[in-house]
Amino acid sequence: MNKKQRILDAADELARLRGLSDLKINEIARGARISDAEIYKYFRGKEEILFTLVSRHFTVFLAGIEERLAGAADAWEQLRRLIYYHLIYNDETPGYVRMIFECRATKNFYTSRAYELARRDASLFKDILRCGVESGQFRQDLEVAMLRDIILGSIDSIAISSVIIGEIESNSSEFDAVMSLIRPMLMVKDQTTPGKAERILAAAEQIFAAKGFTKATISDIARSANVSEGTVYEYFESKEDLLLSIPLKRFDYFIDEFAGTIRVTGALRKLRAFINYHSSLFLTEPEFLQTFLLQIQLNANFYTSKAFKSFRSYFKIIEDIIAEGQAEGSIRTDVNAAVFRNMLLGAFSHVAIRWVFLRRGDRINQVREIGHMNDLLCSAVQS
Repeated sequence: MNKKQRILDAADELARLRGLSDLKINEIARGARISDAEIYKYFRGKEEILFTLVSRHFTVFLAGIEERLAGAADAWEQLRRLIYYHLIYNDETPGYVRMIFECRATKNFYTSRAYELARRDASLFKDILRCGVESGQFRQDLEVAMLRDIILGSIDSIAISSVIIGEIESNSSEFDAVMSLIRPMLMVKDQTTPGKAERILAAAEQIFAAKGFTKATISDIARSANVSEGTVYEYFESKEDLLLSIPLKRFDYFIDEFAGTIRVTGALRKLRAFINYHSSLFLTEPEFLQTFLLQIQLNANFYTSKAFKSFRSYFKIIEDIIAEGQAEGSIRTDVNAAVFRNMLLGAFSHVAIRWVFLRRGDRINQVREIGHMNDLLCSAVQS
């Protein structure tokens, strides 16, 4: 190993423990087993060492992206993998996290090669987001640059909380919570051209939310779906059948999506992920939220319908998480899973009614309340 490499390795190891800002050249020299003077043969000073180290990390990071993204089915999966890679890399290289923040506080960084590599990393997010927009998977009105900055800013803030402050266990432990917030910002409601039945269901959801079940009429729904009243009856026996068909499709989809997106291990992490997921999907579908809370959940016929079977399968996720936690020891064995399930679902219903119907709270406060609710509910079951 040449001396320049030894200098960089020594500085990297010291930075991992305490950052470079407080290091002295003689400490780096001692770690590299060379004299102070020899360092200046390769670097003008500590700042150049810092920029070179960050460049080295970016080079390694960028080289691993292609493998991480290989086989991703679409832009959403690419985005998920890229964000997860960032979080995992920050977990594995805490020294890099400290160094990149030191770099950003230095004016010369923004004219360095390290910054050019950072720009390449940022451009990957823009490319993926643009691809999603062009393919129709993401919203056509998506502000790509803004969302990229939100994502990168979130990754930075998580790194500070994990590496600098130490208030969260790891960067990657926040992955599901982050994705549950990003998803509503970019996804379109329906990525395929809906058939007549889907159009009727979507129209019914909007009409029921706006007028309520009693005042809504089949003619209103048919007009909104751009079909005849007779066509509505070809697919649905009655207005109530139409109402109860809405949650059937919704909860089947929610079950599959949650199973496909959950990445965390451990029951408490899964419980937090589920609460975040449950909250985010209702916040992004306000018409369904209103219809479900007022027209479906309070309808006695719902509890003997096919839709309720789907709903039972959905909330069984909660019971399964509790059972898993009790088996692994992270959740108390005296917790009654059914009672906790009802507590969770009931708590969200009451909070959501306040959000939607009483019009209290903006999106930032809603996210904060979700976090508080998550903390309280998890503390109720934790061993």
